[in-house]
Amino acid sequence: MKNINLYYKTIILSCLSLLAFNAANAQARLGFKGGMNLTKFDIDQVETQNLSRAAFGVFGELPITSNVGISTEINYSNEGSAYNSNPLIDETKVSYLEIPVLANIYLSNSWIRPKIFGGPSMSFLMNAENEMIDGSTVDIEDNYKENEIGAVLGAGIDFKITGENYLILDARYDLGLTELDNVDIGTFKNRGFRFNVGFSFPVSSY
Repeated sequence: MKNINLYYKTIILSCLSLLAFNAANAQARLGFKGGMNLTKFDIDQVETQNLSRAAFGVFGELPITSNVGISTEINYSNEGSAYNSNPLIDETKVSYLEIPVLANIYLSNSWIRPKIFGGPSMSFLMNAENEMIDGSTVDIEDNYKENEIGAVLGAGIDFKITGENYLILDARYDLGLTELDNVDIGTFKNRGFRFNVGFSFPVSSY
């Protein structure tokens, strides 16, 4: 695992502080979610395939109006890519600590709340390895940059289940905006979908 420098620690602590601020605000909501990534790398002149891996995390949301909120998430996201014709490498698996800050727009205030959301994301590399055709693994962390900047776009539905507690279903597209590698091989970016199930509750209820 790479060491996270002071700058990145500051970002993480800031996001944790924002979650704590949400927890202290009577109108805020906290929650957790987990789901499945379907990701692949966008690499010049390399044919890649989607790889399915798990993701999970926690979040806090602060309402701005009855239909608009700002949320911060802290996710552990397992990602990567499979390959069609690589004679040596079967899959590349990478894991990130991902921190998106999202604007949420709710289209209804009934017991079913459809929503759209989007915003920037910062990810910190936790692990990277190649799974070879022969079944062995090779650590490749040094080939990857320590952080990635991306954008998140998605939609979902919150279902009220009891009181002000909600079951959350959402789908999102993660668009990597920065190159992943430390080696100059042209375009090398992350692309992927994520499908989440989660639960949220109002801080004022606890």
